[in-house]
Amino acid sequence: MIDTAVLAGLVAMGVSSGAHCIGMCGGIAAALGFAVDPQRTSLGQRLPVLLSYNLGRVVSYSVAGALVGLLGELSRQLHSNMMVILRTLAAVLLVMMAFYLADWWRGLVRLEKLGSGFWRLLQPLGSKLMPVRTPGGALLLGMVWGWLPCGLVYSALALAATTGNPAGSALGMAIFGLLTIPAMLAGGIFSDQVKRWLQNRTLRTVMALLLLGFAGWVFWTGAGHVLAGDHSEGDLHCLPWH
Repeated sequence: MIDTAVLAGLVAMGVSSGAHCIGMCGGIAAALGFAVDPQRTSLGQRLPVLLSYNLGRVVSYSVAGALVGLLGELSRQLHSNMMVILRTLAAVLLVMMAFYLADWWRGLVRLEKLGSGFWRLLQPLGSKLMPVRTPGGALLLGMVWGWLPCGLVYSALALAATTGNPAGSALGMAIFGLLTIPAMLAGGIFSDQVKRWLQNRTLRTVMALLLLGFAGWVFWTGAGHVLAGDHSEGDLHCLPWH
C-alpha cells in the first residue's frame, strides 16, 4: 500500500528536485551528454546514454526503497507506533529539504555524511566505468551513482519507509526517481542554461514552500491522527498500489 500523503510527498520531492539534482549530479550528467565520440554529438546519439544513466539511478533507488520498506515492515511488527515515528521523521526531513532548497539552512548536508563510508566502497567501481561510451555502460554507472550520498534521496527513503512494505516503498522510490529524470536530462544537454534557471531564488522558494506544505500533510496524516486521539490506521487515506 502507498499512503496518499506518502505518494504525494514523493511526487513533490521528485518534481522539485531539479535544483538539488543539478548541483549534485549535473556535472556527470553534462559529461555523459558529451561522452560519445566528438563526431557523434547529435542529440539523438547522446539521449540513449543519458536515459540509460538515469534509469540506472532509478533502479538503485528502487532497490534502496525495497530495503527501507522491509525495515519499516519489521519495525511495525516490533512496535505498533513505529509508523508514526517514521512518518514524523520523514516530515522533519521534508522540512530540512525545503530549507535546503530555499537556502535558509543547509543542515541536510550533514545527513549526507552518513552514506560516505558506503560510497567510498562504490566510488572506485564508478571510476572504472568511466568514460562511458555506450548505453549499457551508462546504465551500470547510473546504478552505482544512485548510491551517492544525497540528502534528497535520504529524505525520500525516510518517507518511502513509512509504507511499511518493500513493494510499496520500492514503487514509491521508482516514481520519485522517474520524476527527477527531466531535470537531469535537461542538465545533461543544456547544463549551464538549466543550472542558471534552477538557481533562481524565487523558483527555489516556491519549491521549498511546496515541500513544507507536504511536510505538514505527512505529519498530520501520521502523528497528527495520534495526537487527535485516532489510533486506527484504517482512517488514513491509502492507494492500493502493490
